[in-house]
Amino acid sequence: RQPSWAGRGAGEVAASRGAPHRMAAWWLWSCCCAEGVNEGKASFVSLTPAQDPFSEGCRQVHRTMSPSDQEPLQQVFRVDLDKGSNETPLGLHIDLSDGKVLHVCSIRPGNNPVTRHNSVVAKENQILPGDYIKAVNGISNSSTALAEAVMQRTTLQLVVQRPYCFSMRIDRAHEPMGLDLNYSEKGTSLVITDIGPGAVRRRAKHVLVGDRILTVNGLAGTPEQLLMYIKNANCVELGMSRCLV
Repeated sequence: RQPSWAGRGAGEVAASRGAPHRMAAWWLWSCCCAEGVNEGKASFVSLTPAQDPFSEGCRQVHRTMSPSDQEPLQQVFRVDLDKGSNETPLGLHIDLSDGKVLHVCSIRPGNNPVTRHNSVVAKENQILPGDYIKAVNGISNSSTALAEAVMQRTTLQLVVQRPYCFSMRIDRAHEPMGLDLNYSEKGTSLVITDIGPGAVRRRAKHVLVGDRILTVNGLAGTPEQLLMYIKNANCVELGMSRCLV
């Protein structure tokens, strides 16, 4: 159901809560094999707008992008984990909403395979909030397949990539943003699935399909809050994260 403020005619936000033909395999998953996969609710949105605005991984590489900027080299590393049993929680809160990779929302506290790994390796080899898991035991290019591999295997080899984080300032000039977005209700970001005519295409050509919106004008929040922040501002600065291919 559309919220009361939705509407393409107003040039603000048109929301479609749930698009089964596009959303059936996109959900937020907490990597706890005892809990299993939580398909939960996911949403598809068209835009036609914390105290800690960037995750730890993003703060390390965040910058403001200008048209002359070039993307940095990928920072990719391998992590070997042994869960011991399928009932052992991995220790990650993960978002699958882009359909291709796993986005690390947070690290679960306590004694789990990820916290044990992080405690014995250098900072550059730790799994951090904001990271992307691109492959699990040689499987890649499908969030669903990656999640299933983590659930079904006790010994895991992860390919982890640090996020490329940047900000884009966009003066909408009262025109639609022109974005199609996907998100999980339990997530912390909005995934751009399409860029149509509007402010982003015209004023922020470096923004790509697959980029994640993490903050709006320095504010983090739930996906619904991020959407409201965008709706309520005519000039927005988007804090964004990208998984480099």
